[in-house]
Amino acid sequence: MTCETRSIVQIRTRSYRPRTNGKAERLLQTLLCEWAYAATYTTSDHRRTALPHWLDYYNHPRPHGLLGHRAPITALAAA
Repeated sequence: MTCETRSIVQIRTRSYRPRTNGKAERLLQTLLCEWAYAATYTTSDHRRTALPHWLDYYNHPRPHGLLGHRAPITALAAA
């Protein structure tokens, strides 16, 4: 599903204002802690190939506090 099929509109935040972009900043922090630096990768390619697997984990089984400890995919399916 794409944003267009769900009538989702992209809203841009002001540059260099982390307070107005908290969700994206939180995702970046989580990416760094749970994917980029959570394991030892031998090469950048090794790290890059691990990203799709981590994103699948992040969106499917991983519980998110703001979603009532549900995975994002379950919240999306309920919408």
